[in-house]
Amino acid sequence: PTTSCAIEFAGHERILKTVLDFMEEKHVSAYEEADAGRGESRDAGRRKPPKKEKKTVGNPNGIIRHVMMRKGFSTGEIMVVAVIASDELKDASELAERLTGLFSKGSEGASGKVTSVLLNINKENTNVIFGDRFINLYGPGYITDTIGDVKFKISAPAFFQVNPLQTEVLYGKALEAAGLTGTETVWDLYCGTGTISLFLAKNADRVYGVEIVPEAVENARENASANGINNAEFFVGAAEDVVGDCYEKDKEKYKADVVVLDPPRKGADAKLIETVLNMEPERIVYVSCDPATLARDVKMFCDGKYEVKSVQPVDMFPMTTGVETVALLKRKG
Repeated sequence: PTTSCAIEFAGHERILKTVLDFMEEKHVSAYEEADAGRGESRDAGRRKPPKKEKKTVGNPNGIIRHVMMRKGFSTGEIMVVAVIASDELKDASELAERLTGLFSKGSEGASGKVTSVLLNINKENTNVIFGDRFINLYGPGYITDTIGDVKFKISAPAFFQVNPLQTEVLYGKALEAAGLTGTETVWDLYCGTGTISLFLAKNADRVYGVEIVPEAVENARENASANGINNAEFFVGAAEDVVGDCYEKDKEKYKADVVVLDPPRKGADAKLIETVLNMEPERIVYVSCDPATLARDVKMFCDGKYEVKSVQPVDMFPMTTGVETVALLKRKG
């Protein structure tokens, strides 16, 4: 059992203890993963795995699988999601009441407040964190945070970088690499809640963002509106499908001067790389969380029409082997 995490926000222990105390008092069991599926993506919540035949487990292995916490570091808003292997949780409203009553004035973690509490239903035989269904118990069902002067709305399954200070550095390096002058059309692939897209949109003529998680795209559209950005358009779907379909439909409208990619750990899809090569953007900015897949994908681009101009690591996770990287590729000739 683990009740503390050195890199979590202050007060997270009280949230976890509240959930554990609730489980003990209400005789709610913890999920045992011993029989759960293996070898699936650990990019849980960021990308939904491919559709396949589902094998549900009900709750013979226990009820509560995970407790996920997110905090808006500029706003202090905290979201708590209990992931359960059942269709309902007994006395769930009481759990929400206990959580939202934490962090009264002067207590530990007073800089934050639990503003959203949700359940997520995941009855599948898998080690992927989230299932497809969320139940909102309290609050708006999202939190907000800011990076630089851009405010973001963040729902539970939407990807958002966890280190806000270095995220601003990372996106600043991506924007610098893009070299925008205000006249470019930019595609932002694997755009999440539109974090990079909105930074790009302030310096481009038009930005198209693509993301496979519908909730993230909804957040991106709302974030654009909330920040008064009207030159960014977002599509739901797999990037390798959306980009190709749009480009085939109208090559002039959907041409790319700059393409920004920020894929999950598995890297970019080969079909997408082929489509980007066909579009022949002047610059490609590749933001990567895995140097191995970055090297693999960059080789494919360089075997085509591009050459590497710069590679800038950003230490998002100090004292670990994890590193984000911004690579700039330019078209040859």
